Amino acid sequence: MAKRSARSAGCTPLPAEKYFKGRLTPVAASVRMACLPAGLALFLSSNPALAGPEGGVVAAGKGAISTPDASTTNINQYTQKLVIDWNTFNIATEEVVQFLQPSSTATALNRIHDQSASQIFGSIIANGNVILLNPSGVFFSPTASVNVNSLIASSLNISNEDFVAGKYIFQAAPGQEGGLVVNQGTIQAATGGSVTLMGGAVRNDGVILANAGQVNLIAGNQVTVDFDGDGLMRFAINKEVLNNAQNLDSAVLNTGTIEANGGRVLLKGKTAAEVFTNVVNNSGVITAGRIDNTGGVVRLVANSPGNSVINTGAINVDAADSTSDGGTVVLRGANVTNNGTISANSTGGNGGQVTLQSTDTT
Repeated sequence: MAKRSARSAGCTPLPAEKYFKGRLTPVAASVRMACLPAGLALFLSSNPALAGPEGGVVAAGKGAISTPDASTTNINQYTQKLVIDWNTFNIATEEVVQFLQPSSTATALNRIHDQSASQIFGSIIANGNVILLNPSGVFFSPTASVNVNSLIASSLNISNEDFVAGKYIFQAAPGQEGGLVVNQGTIQAATGGSVTLMGGAVRNDGVILANAGQVNLIAGNQVTVDFDGDGLMRFAINKEVLNNAQNLDSAVLNTGTIEANGGRVLLKGKTAAEVFTNVVNNSGVITAGRIDNTGGVVRLVANSPGNSVINTGAINVDAADSTSDGGTVVLRGANVTNNGTISANSTGGNGGQVTLQSTDTT
């Protein structure tokens, strides 16, 4: 499905610094305009003056970093878990960062010590799992291409000890709020993999694909991720977002395309009352067709008293084959509004279930 251009969405250019902590690096010539929160726009170059990731040091596990040519960075991972501390992690349009991992279950955690948001204009390729953590935020531009088994991009942090021990507790630094995580590019997980964007505020304007897997957009200041025996990821938001530094309308917003046929999609946020107009807002297209009576689940959840869940887009969990039932859609929050379309039909099985539940919740 073609993505809307910034101009067709009626955007007005404003400085990037208004939305991201620190300073992005626009180039004076050939500026690319892209939609950002509240219908405004972001100055970004179509050919940013950025080097690839810099200052990488292995902090846990075993691995090696090499640059075979000016446009390629290779991370050779020798252990199932690897932690690398980076000074910066930016990728220009023609640049590629490739993770060469021992298996599809191997995970490389990349902790980025930068006062500016990471800018991904080029490509990330991995046969395993990649975690990008930058407290200042992460921005995937319209030219960004990510192909991995699974991805977590977050402005929250996790300790090396917890990561190595398999305790996935992500949190903002004391006294700080998680930054903004935005995707305007194309992020694709392998079949059965997952894509998770997580921070103080999260936005997808691009395309996210995770067939037979999961797509998760999560807003909170402390989030615990549990992996069930069946491989499902579950998210408990332990600390809510207290401030709205970027003056956004929504803590979690999808205006783009999310597709997880045979899988699950979760948009979830927890904020202090009245910090955002909406906690969770879908105005784009979410598709999670049910295949072999598997998957087909979309949940929009706001664990925030007084705030809302709103759908003005399209949510489709129809049976994707002739024998499956329709899927499940849940919209749950203090105030729930559906002015869009929700479809959970089946041609050969039973229709699915759609639940709109307005309830104060914490």
